[in-house]
Amino acid sequence: MLDSLQAHRAGFDTYVRQFSVLLKPGNRSKHRAGPWIAWIPGDRVQRACPSCVEDPGRRGLRLIWRLALSLSCPEHGLMLQECFGFPGEYFAWTKQDPAPRSASDAVLAMDRRTEQALATGQVELPGRSVHAGVWFRLLRTLLDELSTPVTYWGSRAPDLSLIWESSGHPVRAGQAMWRPCETFPWPIQAQLLEASAHAHLLEDGTVRGRGAHAGLFRPVHEPVNDGHPPAAPAKPAYTRKWDRAKAAFDQALRLAREDPAEAQALYNVFAAGCRTPQSIERLLATFDELGIPTPELSHKQDFRRSRDVEYA
Repeated sequence: MLDSLQAHRAGFDTYVRQFSVLLKPGNRSKHRAGPWIAWIPGDRVQRACPSCVEDPGRRGLRLIWRLALSLSCPEHGLMLQECFGFPGEYFAWTKQDPAPRSASDAVLAMDRRTEQALATGQVELPGRSVHAGVWFRLLRTLLDELSTPVTYWGSRAPDLSLIWESSGHPVRAGQAMWRPCETFPWPIQAQLLEASAHAHLLEDGTVRGRGAHAGLFRPVHEPVNDGHPPAAPAKPAYTRKWDRAKAAFDQALRLAREDPAEAQALYNVFAAGCRTPQSIERLLATFDELGIPTPELSHKQDFRRSRDVEYA
């Protein structure tokens, strides 16, 4: 999940910028993070779920609650709250009498995927199932793209602005300078995470990501089994044109078999390309094989005679 527990200079680009979702590859801040470890916050904040803490059957605090990786408890649908101490010994909430706050659907959807990654090692995205390591990198990529300075947004500015507006927080969490998410105070990290959760707008097409991996967040449209055989796949353009040409030729043959005038018109088309008496004989033999009557064709003998004189 973390890639490495040792901070190194190449870690940020390797972990965060090998993927792209909202912005085209390379359309990100050129600032370097320096020595860095994914998801380990510089501002160590302890958080917990009010319902989990009140459950006498539970003991302890979850490790994930110490990381800048989730905002809610998917089991109870509540936002995590800051606390200190340890249940069973001395425990208290940082704010007095905190009223449990329900998590939004977007936040719960994001945190359920994180729970799924930790529990099963795989995450079901609309586009496909991905390895847990891919999910954590995609999520960290979204955090980086949403904190990218506005000057890099380009044509994607309306989409990123809409995501921030949907989250209810100011653009880039109100930060003027770029820094890795892990170095911000927890309230800023929380706003960035909540904005990343609202990138679910990719899934219904409200936002169109231009990154190389945006397709992972778009649903795959599968045919519905309604009892009828599936429709044949569309043919390439050149195949469709050939099919039309063949159909037109088949119709011309059918008309030539039934109507002497049509037979004469078809004969004139092909006879115009004949350059020897032998080619005329082959054309007439072909007409006979196709069932087109040849005795009534006019100018046949004259044409042969003119060719005989020409090649005499």
